[in-house]
Amino acid sequence: MSAVVSDNKKNLAFLAAKPVIDKSFYYKLQENPKKSVFIMNVDLLKFMNIKEIQDGLIQHMDETIAEVLKHSSVFNIYIDVGNFKTKLVSKNAISVIKQLIKLFQDKYPDTLEKCTIINTPKVFRFLFKIIYLFLDDVTRKKIILVGKNNEILQTGEFAKTSD
Repeated sequence: MSAVVSDNKKNLAFLAAKPVIDKSFYYKLQENPKKSVFIMNVDLLKFMNIKEIQDGLIQHMDETIAEVLKHSSVFNIYIDVGNFKTKLVSKNAISVIKQLIKLFQDKYPDTLEKCTIINTPKVFRFLFKIIYLFLDDVTRKKIILVGKNNEILQTGEFAKTSD
């Protein structure tokens, strides 16, 4: 009985947070060429830190990706980390990020065309080197980091280059 109550609380917590989550994670379908663009905001990390929302968040992202891939075979991701703060990075958030990386790489291989991470402060670039270790080589080559002044900081072989 307590597992059912716990699951219901998680579902209610996710449903309550979903309108705000949808402002931090959404997509647009481009017609020419036919591909989708996912837009993510660093504020999504706040929700990754709430244990009761994590399963619903991962499921929501999985379902959204599956829906988008009905309309296009590839997608791009744009992530704005301009408001990044190290306090947003916790064990919970790292766990969710690892699960999402595994989801993307295992369930949706060869669907990511490019991932552009914009407004990257130095502290984020340092932490990204850790995330980079969990990415496969194919995915690594699809990532572009762009600084706050729109300068391209790193592409492809990020971890092999220095600041």
